[in-house]
Amino acid sequence: MTKDEMKLMLIEFLADDFSKEPCIVDEEKFNIGKFVMVKEVGNFISEMEAKEIEIDLEPYQDLLRNVRQLREAEFENLMEEMAQGI
Repeated sequence: MTKDEMKLMLIEFLADDFSKEPCIVDEEKFNIGKFVMVKEVGNFISEMEAKEIEIDLEPYQDLLRNVRQLREAEFENLMEEMAQGI
């Protein structure tokens, strides 16, 4: 998973409504910590599995794995880059 793919998927979790264009993200959401983001993505995967919704969860599992592997400072830098991009 590329850094840009990871950013795009993280935006899905931060956006108020990802389906709208332009996608609106409250600036304060970029202050989310790595642990909280890991929990959000993990909960999403668990919910989809529990509801037996037919969705390819592999990209989300890759995202979860990649975020877990980032150091806290790397995650903070990534979120800062994303915040500057809006």
